[in-house]
Amino acid sequence: MSTFGERLKQARERMGWSQKEASARLHITDKSLSRYETDTTFPNYETLSSFVTVYDVSSDFLLGLSPVLGHAPKNAAPETPTPPSVHDKIEDLSPEDRKKAEEYIDMLRTLSEVKNGSPAIDLPKESLIRELRRFWIFW
Repeated sequence: MSTFGERLKQARERMGWSQKEASARLHITDKSLSRYETDTTFPNYETLSSFVTVYDVSSDFLLGLSPVLGHAPKNAAPETPTPPSVHDKIEDLSPEDRKKAEEYIDMLRTLSEVKNGSPAIDLPKESLIRELRRFWIFW
């Protein structure tokens, strides 16, 4: 997870501004901006509010509460969000649910192999499909 300073720098760079340009728009010194971006210090409420307004981002993004940067600048191409991968979704599960998901994926692989005529298990095709369906019902 990125820090406040990293997210702040990302928002500034999205606008295409140097620290000097951004600090002038924010009415703070470039040294102060540098300290915020390097996590040396944290801004007060008014300065945080200025970042949100001037950078056109959400405070939730800056505070690390949301991965969504905010509105795109008028001259920027719209960002296309990437849907989370199956791996990312599994990572968020509890260890018990992660194990169930892995078992389910293994079951789907085996079922696919059976349907394609190359079962990894030495059972008649109909018996194997019946067992897999039973597993799915009780899972």
